[in-house]
Amino acid sequence: MKLAVLSRNAAQKSNHPIISFQFTGFHLIFFMVQELGRHLHTMLEIGRLTIPNSLAPLHSFITPKNLSMLLRVTSIFWSCSVHDTPPFTSAPGSCHLVLHDAQIELKG
Repeated sequence: MKLAVLSRNAAQKSNHPIISFQFTGFHLIFFMVQELGRHLHTMLEIGRLTIPNSLAPLHSFITPKNLSMLLRVTSIFWSCSVHDTPPFTSAPGSCHLVLHDAQIELKG
């Protein structure tokens, strides 16, 4: 609940989507929080990983599935981040996500 409130406050203050994450034990969960209206915010889980507890199982962590998920989180981060230079700004305050073969358009 604290993560949701802090992320909501950050989204309101910055006026653009916020990427946040939470560690629970050896699980890492990524979220995106966005303000859709004055009193409406969404918190979408965009990725989930299980981190190895030692170096021995590290080779099993580096799988195509995990790398794909990290690439998706990175792509969402860069497509939703605010840039000061004109070449990167296509539509200020908008963010396009593709999750599980369904395209979702999120507007800030």
